[in-house]
Amino acid sequence: MYDTVNTASRIESHGASGEVNISTLRHAILQGDSDFVFQERQELEVKGKGLMKMYFVSLKQKA
Repeated sequence: MYDTVNTASRIESHGASGEVNISTLRHAILQGDSDFVFQERQELEVKGKGLMKMYFVSLKQKA
């Protein structure tokens, strides 16, 4: 459990104001849902984890 909490904390610390930052695993779970738009980010060095790919996610704008 602690590793999950630590990973979530590290992902949060690499976010940006006004953005929702998610891991590759969460992206894999959500990518088939057409309600979301993803912005791939470069791999980031994460303390205790090494390089991690992350994504910004947002809701698709309704017409």
